[in-house]
Amino acid sequence: MPFALLGLDSDNGSEFINLHLARYCDAEHITFTRSRPYRKNDNCYIEQKNYSIVRRTVAYYRYATPPQLELLNAIYQHLRLYANFFLPVMKLQHKTRSGSRVSRCYDTPQTPYKRLLAHPLVPQKVKDSLSAHYSTLNVVALKQNIGRLQQALFRSAIAAGPPPRPKFGFPHPDHPWRKTFPTPNNQHLLLAVAPPETQKNRVDLLQNIHHTHNQYPKNTKNHE
Repeated sequence: MPFALLGLDSDNGSEFINLHLARYCDAEHITFTRSRPYRKNDNCYIEQKNYSIVRRTVAYYRYATPPQLELLNAIYQHLRLYANFFLPVMKLQHKTRSGSRVSRCYDTPQTPYKRLLAHPLVPQKVKDSLSAHYSTLNVVALKQNIGRLQQALFRSAIAAGPPPRPKFGFPHPDHPWRKTFPTPNNQHLLLAVAPPETQKNRVDLLQNIHHTHNQYPKNTKNHE
């Protein structure tokens, strides 16, 4: 990146908060923070980019083959240049509240490239390198390359068909969770410890636990 990474603010999931990332941040002297509990909008701008940049480009198909991975990597190589050098974004300056109405004031739209050039803490050597790279880019060619790779990626996903259906079934008899998993062989164990007034509800739940959506009556709104 054209500037030093000083901090990471991740989501609260274990895919981000783990010892591997903690060790990396400690070794690189990066401040590692997380979102506040029960504050789902802390990462709203990150989630917004997941849609506006990623999903609008590669859609929601299933990609699971090495050729598709190569296509994705090729798309992202062009997409990062297109988004950082040619797509302007706005930044929120301040908000004012008047009763129940909130007014937002944004700055002048600029591309990330222009914002880096205007930032006083970015070294001039880095700015010169970015300017030289920018002079070699052609926005029309980038967009055409992205579109061509998109079509190849979508065709491969459609040709592969829908993803395989998950295999449902009971665990192996030696599985450590077998004793607590509701199976025809241990239903009586689960019901034996339940209060008498709740046993009927447990039986109904166990009988319907493996029903699919299409097996429910059509007039049952609770399962739509």
